Amino acid sequence: MKVINLTPHPVQVYTPEQFVNLEQTDDKTWVADGVQGEPVAEYPSQGVARIATSVESVSTYLPVLAGEVVETVYGQITGLGDMKPGDTAIVSLPTKSMAVAAGLVVAKYMVSPYKVVRSRSNGSLVLGCMGFTY
Repeated sequence: MKVINLTPHPVQVYTPEQFVNLEQTDDKTWVADGVQGEPVAEYPSQGVARIATSVESVSTYLPVLAGEVVETVYGQITGLGDMKPGDTAIVSLPTKSMAVAAGLVVAKYMVSPYKVVRSRSNGSLVLGCMGFTY
């Protein structure tokens, strides 16, 4: 049994106490000024699981929108690699959700980062997470 990180970046888990000035700004957003100490756990990226997508033109005219309107069509999940029974895969929440919706058996072995904490000064910078959602 092993944990396989199939996101494009390392996932680092910290306790809430390790985040400097941790604040929950709404029901889904956590920010902090930094992080102290070593992560409780760190999972390096070992590939990337993605949902294949394609776009199709929409023939319906929507006068309130400027530009082309397309429909995104979701396909198979790719990049799952060589998961074995008992392995756990860390994937993005959309990938996990798509696996559940498609009824894939592998979905029960997927988790996504939970309580992801971003930098207060640079919201695109992820400092770490506090756990996983199943």
